Amino acid sequence: MELVEGVTYKILLDFDAAKSVVKAGNSGKYNLKPVIRTVVEATSGSIKGIVDPIENSVAYAIIGADTITSTFTNELGEFLFRGMEPDTYLVSVVPNTESGFATVDTENVTVLIGEVTDLGIITLQ
Repeated sequence: MELVEGVTYKILLDFDAAKSVVKAGNSGKYNLKPVIRTVVEATSGSIKGIVDPIENSVAYAIIGADTITSTFTNELGEFLFRGMEPDTYLVSVVPNTESGFATVDTENVTVLIGEVTDLGIITLQ
């Protein structure tokens, strides 16, 4: 299984005691050779995007009237919301007030468990 950046995972380690203790030939002794099985389960999703032109912007993930999380764009204009619960969000990008650009809202952004929702390029105007 390939793990996806921005997704939170739960990892279960299953130690199999019956298979881990083995008889060491005819010596009457036993050796421990741990047998561990892992199960990985995604528990969240994420949202990412790129703001163009590159501005010192803040991106918000909103449900109804509640801001769930926010983040600044990086030096490439990228943002990533990690650990998002599955739901439908409004993503609002608010540029630096001195830039003269207007806020851009993207509605009905769906987050699914184990997936990254890519908003692509969000163009400021």
